[in-house]
Amino acid sequence: MRARLLRLCVGGGLVGLLLLSIGVVRASSGDRLVTFQGCVRQCEVDECLDGATTLPLHLRALQWTCESNCDYVCQRRVTRAAQQQGRRVHQFHGKWPFVRVLGVQEPASVVFSVLNGAMHVRSWRLVRSGLAPSHPMRLWLSVFVVLGA
Repeated sequence: MRARLLRLCVGGGLVGLLLLSIGVVRASSGDRLVTFQGCVRQCEVDECLDGATTLPLHLRALQWTCESNCDYVCQRRVTRAAQQQGRRVHQFHGKWPFVRVLGVQEPASVVFSVLNGAMHVRSWRLVRSGLAPSHPMRLWLSVFVVLGA
């Protein structure tokens, strides 16, 4: 009973902190730029509303939409203009505006995520084949590998 009450208090406290932080959270500096917002709006009107623009197959396969493509194109335009004028580069949506390679905006992140996943699969196989089913730590190690903790 006591542990349940403690969990409830901690959970309620975390929810309260989350709700208090909502007013503090602001968009990235690039998201707030009037030039960026105007560019995205104009691009969506010109490219997306009539459905005339069809994205290349490799972008559609990676789940890019016309709207997300407009967002990316405008990020690149604003970033190029800032670099040419010697101004600082802004973050958009909490991330730096990386160049897209074959439809992937952050290729290094993708590569490292795939390698991380491969290591989890390898570890899972090692735990399953290397430990006897009766081993007292087998369950916990399996959970640890699956959760990636």
